[in-house]
Amino acid sequence: PEVYERDDLIITPSKGGVGPLTVTALFDNVIRASRESTK
Repeated sequence: PEVYERDDLIITPSKGGVGPLTVTALFDNVIRASRESTK
């Protein structure tokens, strides 16, 4: 895959950040969206 660089968007993980919680929230949103789209 190609990598695109953007000057207006910077995503950097912070030490001791909420990485696992962010991933959990993302999957929760994906599951909710999937359920809503199949109704």
